[in-house]
Amino acid sequence: MVLRSCLLIVSLFAFVGCDSAEQQAEALVIRTERTSYSPGDTVSVSFENRRPATAYVLRSGCSTVDRVWLPVVLMETMAQGEWVPAARGVSCPAIATPPAELLPGDAYAVRLHVGVSRLPEIPPGTYRYVFFVRDEVYESETDLPEAERVSNAFTVR
Repeated sequence: MVLRSCLLIVSLFAFVGCDSAEQQAEALVIRTERTSYSPGDTVSVSFENRRPATAYVLRSGCSTVDRVWLPVVLMETMAQGEWVPAARGVSCPAIATPPAELLPGDAYAVRLHVGVSRLPEIPPGTYRYVFFVRDEVYESETDLPEAERVSNAFTVR
């Protein structure tokens, strides 16, 4: 009877400790709030740091009217099964802007225009944003792996 009780307790602990692979991933997760947009829409992008270390999202010299510094971002489109540049990033003055610091467990959100470079028309298609994210502020010039620097894919109709 004691052996059965121990097995049941061990089984319960093992079951409680099982999360989905996504929840266990130690990565920076970047998501858009929706998966479908129209040209000219504003996209809310969230960053969630599930890494055990701090992540730094590089920001440009551009800001919103509320003085929120925008991240350095590129937009890519899916063409013939590959991600290729779709629009260049926003041109901004060279202003020293501190990166957004995301400690382990932190979240960060930013609002972007669908076209990034404010193009009047973005052709229908599948897109994603690519950000510049590092694990050290100034000592490193190496970005995190691509999988941790891109948003989910979204469509523009």
